[in-house]
Amino acid sequence: SLHDALPIWEFQAKEKKIESQRAISRSRVVNESRLLKVAERGKFLDQVTTDVKNKLLTVVKDQRQYSALLTDLIVQGALTLLEPEIKVRCRQIDQKLVQAVLPAAQAEFSKVVKSQTGVDKSVSLSIDPKYLPPAPGTPGSTATCLGGVVLACHGGLITVDNTLDLRLRLIVEQDKPAIRRQLFNA
Repeated sequence: SLHDALPIWEFQAKEKKIESQRAISRSRVVNESRLLKVAERGKFLDQVTTDVKNKLLTVVKDQRQYSALLTDLIVQGALTLLEPEIKVRCRQIDQKLVQAVLPAAQAEFSKVVKSQTGVDKSVSLSIDPKYLPPAPGTPGSTATCLGGVVLACHGGLITVDNTLDLRLRLIVEQDKPAIRRQLFNA
């Protein structure tokens, strides 16, 4: 009968409600799909970071390669600070190696300053008695360090962090777009 039929405005309101629910549902599915994609990409980026960490651990185990890397990290940090006396903080396991490269780092520092500015400038590098955290996998240690150095001057008030951990984090952050393009053509 005519009384049982819905008024046209009520019918339109129900139709709008159904259309809204469909749009919300579609949007939710799209967002869930995007989140899954982001999570999957995140897993790949984490895997790349883990692979690089493992590669760094093999570099650190090679005394010759690691010595050269430590020398470069120390010189770079010293050039950033440009102070006459600098303490070099390292992992306890690296102390002998770092001590051995300090003369070469001091010489390289002077050579770089002379070639870039024409000024004779020297730096006195010494081991900081405070150690960086140990290598990953060290029992009983929560904080870890892959290697590298922290340079400090003025009683530790000014520091340059040249640890492999920080360098890796910075590279991953700065190069995320390029890494994504390589991995996902995105």
